[in-house]
Amino acid sequence: MDFINVQLKNLRESRHLKQSDIAQMTALKQQAVSRIEQGRGTNLNTLSIYANALEQELALVPKTPSFLKDSNIYKTYLSLSQKDNDAILSHVTALELLGFFSGYGKNSVVEYYAINDAKIENTLYHSFNSAYEIGFVFCKGMRSTDINRTFNDILLAHKRIDDSVLLEALNTYYYKHHESFSELIIGEDAKKILLEYKDDAINYC
Repeated sequence: MDFINVQLKNLRESRHLKQSDIAQMTALKQQAVSRIEQGRGTNLNTLSIYANALEQELALVPKTPSFLKDSNIYKTYLSLSQKDNDAILSHVTALELLGFFSGYGKNSVVEYYAINDAKIENTLYHSFNSAYEIGFVFCKGMRSTDINRTFNDILLAHKRIDDSVLLEALNTYYYKHHESFSELIIGEDAKKILLEYKDDAINYC
């Protein structure tokens, strides 16, 4: 799986944009754009600036709709971002954000990865050392673990997650991906758990 810097470079090139084009679209210098693509000396702030420039130019990710700005996830994400700019939404929260789970409503616990625990009420913290350890995407104006990382996480955490959440998420993935799990990139331990849930997930309604 490519790191985000490689994904950004590939995306830029696929749209026939030069590094200088990205520099003109942002406050970044061309040398900074080059460093981002090489994965050297960057952080989530500079990655976000680069990615947001592409999103704005290409409309890859919709702007945060007004209804979402009043949601529990969005409000909590803003609070997290103020305390830790490296925060990435994860686990069940990522499932909801990515459209694989309908959610618990206003009482949802927001799960996230960060270097430090922001100690915000109704959140569940998962530690990481660097954003490069985590596959993440920009979704509705927020950083979230990508599909593969999200499903690895929830499968490995299945003992603490309601079966209904796992079954709904796996069922949604299966039918969104041509009735197959073959495109899902997960580790061996997660694959064993997937096999346990597979049949029930396919028939879940």
